[in-house]
Amino acid sequence: MEVSYYPSFKLAGDMYYWHKIDEHRYGIILFDMMGHGISASLVCMFISSVLREAIKSLVDPEQVITELNRYMELLHSEKDEIPYYFTAIYLVIDTEAKTVEYVNAGHPEGYMLVDEHMLVPLQRGSCPVGFLKKWTFRNLLSALRTMCKFCYLQTELLNQWALAKMNLLFVFKSLLNKNGQIRRHL
Repeated sequence: MEVSYYPSFKLAGDMYYWHKIDEHRYGIILFDMMGHGISASLVCMFISSVLREAIKSLVDPEQVITELNRYMELLHSEKDEIPYYFTAIYLVIDTEAKTVEYVNAGHPEGYMLVDEHMLVPLQRGSCPVGFLKKWTFRNLLSALRTMCKFCYLQTELLNQWALAKMNLLFVFKSLLNKNGQIRRHL
């Protein structure tokens, strides 16, 4: 697994984490805390302190996000008018069953490259975590013929440059044969 992380500030409210659940399942989460700077990074660190245990003990995306929502509720106070919430996408990738089960809680869509040519969006399915006290988060499931080779997750809205770059990747991959050499077109 490879990852690139480019925060816009030294103190940020963005975080990612992955965990090998067992021999064929991996839990991956990416979230973006509301706000910027010190306040966002402090709330981010609070959630990161409970996040790892939630992923290890609960695994199921619906249960993990519901647990994080419960912890976010602890931050709310009737005196405090600051709403604390974050968008998140949490995936459980099963390489044996060839499934990706996920919850997208108000986060920008992620994308998976499947079968070397098909782009599958990881769509939004609910409101952000901590936005509403009692909210039912629902799992979404993608059953795949083959495992995804590439997964693109982000905390900001996908821009045209990133889409163009991904399209170039698809075009380049479609020109390669099984040996990784460029196909000859007559």
